[in-house]
Amino acid sequence: MKRTNSITGDGSRTHVPLHQLVDEVVKDLSLSSPQLTGKSRVINQVATDLVINTCEETFFAVIHGMLHAIIANATEGDIQVSARELFGNTVRISVRDNNCYNTYAVACALQRIVPLAEQVGGFLNIMNQRQKITTVEFSFPYTKEDNIHGHDD
Repeated sequence: MKRTNSITGDGSRTHVPLHQLVDEVVKDLSLSSPQLTGKSRVINQVATDLVINTCEETFFAVIHGMLHAIIANATEGDIQVSARELFGNTVRISVRDNNCYNTYAVACALQRIVPLAEQVGGFLNIMNQRQKITTVEFSFPYTKEDNIHGHDD
């Protein structure tokens, strides 16, 4: 993957393809916690052309924390990761587990990454439907200039 670095006043930023970043997080989790990832299947539905200009390490940590919280409390579920642009100025990454019975434990696990999400101007949200489907969302500011289509992988 070819990444274009740009240094700004707020630190080192890199053009990061979100699909690939999610793949890297899933790979890291499967290597570091195979007992967790073996129980569930992670499906990466993030568009391959969605690229943001951000601090890669911070986003890796936030997405890693989201996935770890969901996977650690999953019961043989299909965990779906998706991302979409909202209103042209926000991106929302969603991690959804269709077989989660312990949303409270997920919420507690997310507390450690809340400051990281806020560091990039974002926030976390957790929802539970029918006491089984849990969705964690990370929304953050985004501008069209952040996205680069047709990048080299």
